Amino acid sequence: MAAPEPSTRPPNVRSPAKGRGAGLAWAAIAMALLPATALAQAPAATELPPPAPLYVPDQGGRAELKGEPAPVPGARLAPLTPQAKRPVAPPARKERVGPAAAPPALAAPRPVPPRIEALPALMVLLDVGGIGLPGSAMTAFGYDGFASVRGAAVDVSVLWPTSPRHAFGARVGVGVPVMPARNWWGEGSTVTYIDIDVVALDLAFTYAYWRPLIGRLSLIGRAGLGLAIPVGDVSRIEVLPGCKAGQEARCPHWRQAGRLSDPLPAALPSVQLSGGLAFELGGGLHLRAEAGVRGLPWVGVGLGLRR
Repeated sequence: MAAPEPSTRPPNVRSPAKGRGAGLAWAAIAMALLPATALAQAPAATELPPPAPLYVPDQGGRAELKGEPAPVPGARLAPLTPQAKRPVAPPARKERVGPAAAPPALAAPRPVPPRIEALPALMVLLDVGGIGLPGSAMTAFGYDGFASVRGAAVDVSVLWPTSPRHAFGARVGVGVPVMPARNWWGEGSTVTYIDIDVVALDLAFTYAYWRPLIGRLSLIGRAGLGLAIPVGDVSRIEVLPGCKAGQEARCPHWRQAGRLSDPLPAALPSVQLSGGLAFELGGGLHLRAEAGVRGLPWVGVGLGLRR
């Protein structure tokens, strides 16, 4: 029998095979004890109830659970109660980051329709006023000693409006000038007593402008051109001889001796230009106050109808 060979490993050094085997053995023991440790730490499980037997008839029909009461024939199942739907929040809107949007374009303003005024079919105007011309006004033109003229005038105008503010028509009037009889200078240096008794008939085309101001108050303006036809008599009487200088205006005259009638012109031009205010009374009637020229300076009031 051969003797064993002496070992070449140093003393107290384990074999690698034996060390690996010991490690595997400890790992196996730890894994075997892990489930037991987990079960010991887990709570005790609750025992489940036994399953209920389900009975199905052989002839077919409704399956029944044993131990449950049979359904009543003809009974209906209770209706299901609908559950309220939970509101769904709209998805979050993503804001776009970019340049600021231009403001929306403003709509063009709508034009305001013009105010439509009723167009009257006819205007009838009645005027009463006074005419006059001071003697000093003629003195400026070289007519020294000219007597002042006063008088009254009445006229009626009928106009047809062509627009709410403009009207055209005709005017008929009568003017009665009042001039006191007195001495006048005649041709050369002679003095003559003159007696005037004349009435003037006025026929003219006329235009009227009407513009509302405030409330019932309106502005009115008128213009016209026509003829004044004098009707009457103008007579001259010679002054008595011996009239002293400086006394010409008071020199006596003959009563009838030497009386002569002066011819009157067939017609004289007549110009009308006046303006004033009108106050509406209602029903188309209005009152007016005007001033201007109607052959002679004129101031008057009137009543009018616009229909």
